[in-house]
Amino acid sequence: MKPYSTVYRPLLLRALKSAWQHKMLWVFAFLAGIIQTGAITNDVLRLTPKIGGQALSWATLRASFETFTFRENFFHAFFGNSEQQTITAIVAATVCAVLLAIIILTAQHLVLLHIHRTAKKKKQPGFWVTLRSIRGAHLSRLFAVNALSRLSLAILLLLGVLAIRNLMLCTPAFVHLYASLGIYLIIIPTAFAINALSMLTLLHVVRENDDLHHALQKATTFLHKHWLAVLEFSITLFFINFIFSLFLLAAAYLLALVFLTLSALAASTIVTVLLTLLASSFIILLFFVLFDGFMVSFNYAAWSEFLERFDKLPVHPRSEHVAKHLIRRLSSR
Repeated sequence: MKPYSTVYRPLLLRALKSAWQHKMLWVFAFLAGIIQTGAITNDVLRLTPKIGGQALSWATLRASFETFTFRENFFHAFFGNSEQQTITAIVAATVCAVLLAIIILTAQHLVLLHIHRTAKKKKQPGFWVTLRSIRGAHLSRLFAVNALSRLSLAILLLLGVLAIRNLMLCTPAFVHLYASLGIYLIIIPTAFAINALSMLTLLHVVRENDDLHHALQKATTFLHKHWLAVLEFSITLFFINFIFSLFLLAAAYLLALVFLTLSALAASTIVTVLLTLLASSFIILLFFVLFDGFMVSFNYAAWSEFLERFDKLPVHPRSEHVAKHLIRRLSSR
């Protein structure tokens, strides 16, 4: 078998090309990224500070209650205190939430389907034809995968917070340090497995139109068999996302300088300044949305290409190849 490093470069290049070709999907990919970005390692690293930073205490509980009380008062002030108005507001909020969920899940299915067809080198039937082909069964499967993933991560986060909080109260400082490290060593791999399973299950649901049970079963088997390659690939995507984020910050900084200069030059009237600021804010926001959509498309395409490559011919992970090479070098001495 070839080492993984000999195939991942063309794989990532194909993913970049696929994401760039599907510019029309960037807005939909931005919506899909609300529930799954495809950047597994990034999501795990964002979860880690929350475990140690959310210490449960009476003070935090009281602050949460005060925040809830404020929101409740705001709710009554805005919608009124009558039972009919409250029911109407709840129904309206539920309808809006359902519509938003349908839009996001439709966007996710649309992006994954287009990406999959590109990886398979299939002919694209067209945007509107693909959109009309999406059914409620497709969305319900995607909803189940995303909901189970988020619920599992929420439970994992809660357990981590409770465990560390209990250690802070019941153990000496030096014991707490090592015990907390042990908790992180359990939670981080578990969070990685949950995110990886979620991404792989989504791909199986869309690629092969599997039901939830079979898609999860295939994803679990794949992760169990190729966990090292999945980890290596996820870390590689993390560094690529990090590099692209640096470009985003640099571009945003340059745009801000340009628009501030234009605002200073157009400072003849307040109306002109306000219009310039509004236009610049809209352009910067649009730039961020499109960039985020491109990155989500790239991550989805990368995982699709990765799964497609392993379905054809598995390869050795680069780290495994290096380890075997070092063992041979050491044993030959």
